[in-house]
Amino acid sequence: MHYTPCATISLPTLVSNYHLLSSRLRQFSGKGHLWCVVKSNAYGHGFAPCVSALYHAGARYFAVGTLAEGITLRSLCPLANILILGVVAMEDTPALLSHNLTPTIPDYHY
Repeated sequence: MHYTPCATISLPTLVSNYHLLSSRLRQFSGKGHLWCVVKSNAYGHGFAPCVSALYHAGARYFAVGTLAEGITLRSLCPLANILILGVVAMEDTPALLSHNLTPTIPDYHY
């Protein structure tokens, strides 16, 4: 018998955890933002359902791995702050600007 691992996610639990962590952040620091890292298809749990649930719960700060994920996220969440964790090629700067995405800067020369 071949076993295929799978992961499922409870969107209500995801939202509950988001609210819990957000309230703890405000309680202990009084400022700052909770960043929802949804790269790699939300770690295999489904990009669109996870992003949608978090966005509707009030999340406005997201991190993705690639420019393509950032562009997709922008179409789903027009008011979100989106950080791209992976390196974006310099020639893709116009796409970053047109979609209002924030790149990670890996070194001084970049």
